Amino acid sequence: MKPRRRPRVVPGLTVEMKTGCGTITVTINYDEQGIVDVFARFGKTGSCGASQLEAISRLLSLAFRCGIDSDEILKSLKGIRCCSPFFNNGTQILSCADAIARVLEHFLGTEKPIAPMEVRT
Repeated sequence: MKPRRRPRVVPGLTVEMKTGCGTITVTINYDEQGIVDVFARFGKTGSCGASQLEAISRLLSLAFRCGIDSDEILKSLKGIRCCSPFFNNGTQILSCADAIARVLEHFLGTEKPIAPMEVRT
């Protein structure tokens, strides 16, 4: 299965999410067929965590462009636990992968947003 081509220009949504590892920024780009790209990053680059977020982002983008069911993608990410869980207004964020899943859920409309989140369009 080959991924569909990425349009040259796409709108997006950017969310800053606090995690136990620090604040990550998740950007979701989309077109009329659905999600095209997912980008996740820390404020700093070059760290091991930053490279892991880049790998997750690339694989998510590929999965969405190949038409993998979003529920299956969310099931794979949600609930992954690291050594630094974080409470955000009573909601536990278990890891960076779990935070990305929650942002995707918010974007896809399958769960209400986690407050506070800064949303930039």
